[in-house]
Amino acid sequence: MDYTAFQLCSRGFFEKWGDGMHRSKDNLQVLEPADEPVTLTRVTPNRRIQIVFWGLRAYIVVMVVLVIIGFARGMH
Repeated sequence: MDYTAFQLCSRGFFEKWGDGMHRSKDNLQVLEPADEPVTLTRVTPNRRIQIVFWGLRAYIVVMVVLVIIGFARGMH
């Protein structure tokens, strides 16, 4: 069955099919605060990823230097 845009956007359609947009926030789960803090561990990235990030840092430094040179030459 084909529905018109009005039928799809009307509240009755969503209530009938239950997409969750009409539900209240009463059913949210409330968690108690933890007594002890959770210790987080660091992930050691792959060697290739480290190289890519160092390359990205170098690229950013080169771009900043070029922008500074551009501003310095444009001031005259």
